[in-house]
Amino acid sequence: MSRGRQASTFYVDLVQAFLAAGEAAMDVDVKRIGRKPDTVRSAPAKTIRTLGVQGKARVSMVGDEVILIKR
Repeated sequence: MSRGRQASTFYVDLVQAFLAAGEAAMDVDVKRIGRKPDTVRSAPAKTIRTLGVQGKARVSMVGDEVILIKR
């Protein structure tokens, strides 16, 4: 049996769904996720780097609003 937290695929799924959707931008519902806006900005940014899709997507933050944007 493994110990500790299981790695979440939430942000991986979020970024992949955004890329597959073909939209120019997507608002990320920070309140629904239940995390701080800075966390909700940094986690997808890290996921984009991990997946190697920096040339396809980026994360923007305006106030407390987090947005995924196609490049």
